[in-house]
Amino acid sequence: MDLSDIAVSNYRPQSEIEEVLMSLPEIQAAQGIWQNRHHQYTVYGHICAVVISMHYLLRQELNIARKNRLIARACLHDIGKPKTSVEEKRERQPIRYDSKHPERTVHRFLSHEKVGEEMVRKMDPTIFFNLNLDQGEIADLVGAHYDPMTGIRIMRMETDPQSFVNAYLGLRKSLVDHRAHTNDILDLFYADRLGQGEACKDQVELLSVRDFLLGESSLRLSSIYVNMQRVYNEHDPDKSECLMVDKLLETLG
Repeated sequence: MDLSDIAVSNYRPQSEIEEVLMSLPEIQAAQGIWQNRHHQYTVYGHICAVVISMHYLLRQELNIARKNRLIARACLHDIGKPKTSVEEKRERQPIRYDSKHPERTVHRFLSHEKVGEEMVRKMDPTIFFNLNLDQGEIADLVGAHYDPMTGIRIMRMETDPQSFVNAYLGLRKSLVDHRAHTNDILDLFYADRLGQGEACKDQVELLSVRDFLLGESSLRLSSIYVNMQRVYNEHDPDKSECLMVDKLLETLG
């Protein structure tokens, strides 16, 4: 899969769903809005990269309905970013994060996923009807797409086995509480991370949590605990802590 700057800038829709949704004014408004050091592309470039990534992830998907709804969700997942975009400043000057590209200034997008969910719910229903898509289900996933990242950030902050396992279980519960399927949320999360490009430095860690949630990992939860403790808390857990993490998950999960 090619996610180079050239490949992303040359993106063209591959389906009617993409042609319709990527041409929406709300999506086109994302052009020229840079994000932060964790993103290689503008908001619009990121959306294009996520759509490209979703096509790659679904290359062997036989369920056409699932493929279509995930492509639609990839197109719309950050629809709320242009509306919530605020340029960060320091001493009244934009904060730049790339010395070679002064146009790349830091923006924040407070609650963009919830704003995006409401935007999708209020869109013209005939758009979704004509594309044979469930508007409510797509709106729900737009609102849920950042939940895995939020849950992982909470896990990173916990410094003992009990609170770490509770944070993991909280993340798992937050996913099943949505109308959207957990697998769909996590596949969009995967494509979203890939769509950050080379700027996403914690991709391996994030995807290890995703795989564990899906039951597709050979790791134990304690392995994820050890990595997060070392990276974020400068703590090297001993064997007893690791055993406790796995035992708590077995008991509480």
